[in-house]
Amino acid sequence: MNTPAHNTPDWQGYTLRELRYRRAAAAARVQADRIMLSRQAGALRRGNPVTRSWNTMRDVFSIVGYANSAVLAFQLFRRLRGLWRTLRR
Repeated sequence: MNTPAHNTPDWQGYTLRELRYRRAAAAARVQADRIMLSRQAGALRRGNPVTRSWNTMRDVFSIVGYANSAVLAFQLFRRLRGLWRTLRR
């Protein structure tokens, strides 16, 4: 049975060299995942007619952001108006 080193009772911890190796391996995995994700996104853009035009998607999301901001501003205005009326009395 092959148990990991950190599960044995006499384990003293990782050496500085092992920590550097683990950090480099993790960074390499993250970089590889980023490359794969960008390739998948490119394939999606080329293959799907709806997502080919990211400008349309950007416009839709920006409209949602403006609508959300407008609703929040309206709610804030109503609460401040009520507070103003209460303070004037």
